[in-house]
Amino acid sequence: MVRVYLDWNIFSYLKNLKTSNEPYITLNQNLSKHKEDLLVPYTSAHLTDLITSYKQSEKGKQKTLEDLQYLEELTNNLCIIYDYKEQKTYPDRYSIKDYFEQLLDSDTLMTGNFENLFSSLKVTEFDGLTNSFFDLLKTLPADIDTTIFQNINSKYQSFKDAFQQTATNSSYYNLLNDTFKLLSQYNSNPKTYRNIRNVSLDELKLSHDYTQSENPIDDISKNLENSAFKKSFQEFASENLKNYFKDKEPSRFDSFTNHYIILDFLGYYRDSHFKNLLQDAFHAYYGAHCDFFVTDDDNTYHKAKVIYDHFNIKTVVCKSQEFNSQLYEKIVLNSSSEKPLIKVISEILNSSFVITNQHDDEFNPVDIYKIDHYVLEYFNRLQVTHNADHSACIFLYKNSKNYSSFYFFKEIETLTNKIVRQFGVDHYNRFEYKTETENDELMKDEWKGRTWLIQNTLVRLRMCDAPFGLTLTINLEK
Repeated sequence: MVRVYLDWNIFSYLKNLKTSNEPYITLNQNLSKHKEDLLVPYTSAHLTDLITSYKQSEKGKQKTLEDLQYLEELTNNLCIIYDYKEQKTYPDRYSIKDYFEQLLDSDTLMTGNFENLFSSLKVTEFDGLTNSFFDLLKTLPADIDTTIFQNINSKYQSFKDAFQQTATNSSYYNLLNDTFKLLSQYNSNPKTYRNIRNVSLDELKLSHDYTQSENPIDDISKNLENSAFKKSFQEFASENLKNYFKDKEPSRFDSFTNHYIILDFLGYYRDSHFKNLLQDAFHAYYGAHCDFFVTDDDNTYHKAKVIYDHFNIKTVVCKSQEFNSQLYEKIVLNSSSEKPLIKVISEILNSSFVITNQHDDEFNPVDIYKIDHYVLEYFNRLQVTHNADHSACIFLYKNSKNYSSFYFFKEIETLTNKIVRQFGVDHYNRFEYKTETENDELMKDEWKGRTWLIQNTLVRLRMCDAPFGLTLTINLEK
């Protein structure tokens, strides 16, 4: 299966324009027609995009429930999850509606009200304690000289507006409440984010527009190195992570989103809304675990391309029209899907381009072939290892070079059944994929795969060590 990550705007356009506007008519037809060949996951980033609409009104709530139903139909509840505690990204099949309910319950910090953090303690035995705590904070002075707010420069007006209560009475309660309101506005009010960003860059003399740059990270690095920071883009981003995490090692998620946000902050296809920027950074991160990341948002499209290139992520970033073309070329026009697998392999060996000639650990010559069309809508590499006894081993595998080191059970099940339909019952009487049994074997790293003996040729579908992963191997005597 080919993994396709659709940005939320694509889901939205598909739902609302799938029968009236191109390229969404064609995209919807492709997703429906090739459902067996495409895996379209959802993530928390898709669901948090819907929370605001859900909370606005009864009409918004009904529309959100319809959106969730549409997401469920397209994704079949397959999702990619990032566990913040374990700092691990993994695949799952999880009810969209249940996941959305969980995110709704945890959406308290974005309200901008300090007391709402303790709302879960109301009407409990802790209610009186929290009220006493708030009363104490209201009497404790924060030791802030309120005259500084009177002399503040007009370009910092957004800060002055945010801390009005503190300027009147600098208690700890007012300081905390104003700080939470500022954080809320930073996420929800485009003007607040723009003001803070623009003032910061003006002060640092780093206000540049890199949208026309051919190498934006190189150009940003030159300006950073000539500034007071004296650092390249990578050094600046690494220093930012170090300051935030101190001695803790940042995860891949932390590093990716940090670089994405800094790229925006320093002038490359800037977003005016910080909350949108965060969501786009999350979408781009999850998209980096798939074969295609599809977005029609210009800012996301360009930033994702640059960050993927910076981290050497080979996920294809494309707009919906580009994806329709890519899909048409790689799957719709893929004549190999109708041919016997052995014949397809023979054609690859006779006519495909050899990417590299090298040697394995035992110094056997190795040829690696590039495959233009996905074989069985999955494999895109073929390797031939020539052994010293004149035998050979063919490896069909998927070369992703993205962030994914995991498999969806659905991918393994679909590929297994496609090969079983060609080769039949295997040497150990295993036929079609048995979902419950084989999913459990995969969880325990005990999956037996499939083994066929075809005219004295050993053919195996199995999990191999890196870089192969899920691989079809064919051992040839000559």
